[in-house]
Amino acid sequence: MEQVWTRLRAWLVGNTSELGALLNPPATHAQIEHAEAAMGLRFPPSLRLSYLCHDGESPDSAGLFELWRFLHLDEVVEWWNELRDCRTGDPGDFDTTSCIPVLWSEGDVCYVRTSPSDAETPLIAWSHDGPAEQLGADSFGAFITQFADAVERAEYVEDEDGMLALQRAQLVGGR
Repeated sequence: MEQVWTRLRAWLVGNTSELGALLNPPATHAQIEHAEAAMGLRFPPSLRLSYLCHDGESPDSAGLFELWRFLHLDEVVEWWNELRDCRTGDPGDFDTTSCIPVLWSEGDVCYVRTSPSDAETPLIAWSHDGPAEQLGADSFGAFITQFADAVERAEYVEDEDGMLALQRAQLVGGR
């Protein structure tokens, strides 16, 4: 994961005005273990390794990953608690006994499931407006790798608002 984050950080620093500065410094093993203990859940390996590279993004970020913001560990626990409290009578798609929120966008979250056996788990988008759906990634690590690959292929550019956006050609099937 460190190589993928290094690639992504290098691209952000070299191809955007300030987006690379939105990534937080690394978390410590103790901080990760504290977050896991607060939820009673174990992070999948690629998520643990990602937090050792960056403890999420700045709260000032609009979201580096298609408007999804990588949550700081404290925010992971906060969102988990909030979703647990909101969903007590109806767990629906987000089950706090197994789900770990990792990305946020306007009240919606992407999550992975706990991994007591150190297996990777898919990244799933949960919306308060509809059912959860698996994104095109088998793990958080696969999601970050796919994103790093896409920015290196110039599929994303910094728009006039200082956010990453898909190139117009990507939005209309390359036409």
